[in-house]
Amino acid sequence: MNQLLHQVVRTNNVPHVRPPSSSPVVPYPQPSITSHRSPLERIRKYEAEEFKGKKDDDPIEAEEWLENSQWWTTVMNIHPAEKINWNFFVSEFRKKYVSQLYLEKKKRKFLDLKQKNMYVAEYELKFIRLSKYTKELISNEADMCRRFEWGLNEEIYVPLIPLHLQEFPILVDRAQRLEEG
Repeated sequence: MNQLLHQVVRTNNVPHVRPPSSSPVVPYPQPSITSHRSPLERIRKYEAEEFKGKKDDDPIEAEEWLENSQWWTTVMNIHPAEKINWNFFVSEFRKKYVSQLYLEKKKRKFLDLKQKNMYVAEYELKFIRLSKYTKELISNEADMCRRFEWGLNEEIYVPLIPLHLQEFPILVDRAQRLEEG
């Protein structure tokens, strides 16, 4: 499945560079994800994980492998090739494999995140990782800075208040300097 994902990324992120010329510009053809090959040939083409079928294999893993292979093949067959791009893949993948409950838990972790006994660098890393689940709360860099400040320990947060920093890297740098002392 990972290999299939990497192939989709490579196929859809190919830069389209046009050489300079005086003749009319002809657009390059878009790479197509679908083909008329058999499912087995397509799986091999994308170097998808191969299931060996050994006697001691876990049957749950076998079922998961089969389900994962069939899922993307089905998605590709029911949607027009021109609609299948990276954003489409991510959307369909999340619908299939990432539950709403999981997303809500990550959002709650972000909202509850405080520096406490972490270094500023550790807090920043967790903040960045969890912030992707709350894009509606941090729609710009200034919002991101406010949320980050609110989670800092008081001895770092209070001196930062009058600065009204709105650039995240600068805010993190100042917080680290205050932490160092």
